[in-house]
Amino acid sequence: MMKKLSLLVFGAGLTAFAGVVKAEEMPDQASLVAGIFAQEEARVALMAVDSAFSDRAQDIGFGPAFGEYAMEDAVYLPDGSQPVVGRESITAALGGPGDWTVIWAPENAYMSASMDLGVTWGRYVFKGKDADDNPIEEHGKYTTVWKKDAAGVWKFVLDTGNTNPKPD
Repeated sequence: MMKKLSLLVFGAGLTAFAGVVKAEEMPDQASLVAGIFAQEEARVALMAVDSAFSDRAQDIGFGPAFGEYAMEDAVYLPDGSQPVVGRESITAALGGPGDWTVIWAPENAYMSASMDLGVTWGRYVFKGKDADDNPIEEHGKYTTVWKKDAAGVWKFVLDTGNTNPKPD
């Protein structure tokens, strides 16, 4: 008796579930394909924003570029240091143009289905001088989380990176 009752309840549940998604509510194949293409275009565009961010840092300095591309409440997680919270604090912590550069390039990006949140990751090269004025070069990788602001402009909400050996 208990087994029959369980099967009856299970069958009723499947029937109820089947009624949740109606065939006319399912997106057609063309809509699905268009959505996939739009998401891919947004992903590629986000990589271009990340590349432009690197170019801007070469033009005006690391700190000022971070200030331009950061959301007001952005978080920067520097390698080996405490988190830096807020656009102004990030800009101040990173300083203006100096005797060092960081050049980075995205390797990939991931895009949310809503296309207003994305993540890029890539590699960077830091070039500068040590305390004895000898040239140094460090390599690393980074991750940046991006969000569109109220005007639809990509700004980063979180950025982090750390060093690694020079890639082969």
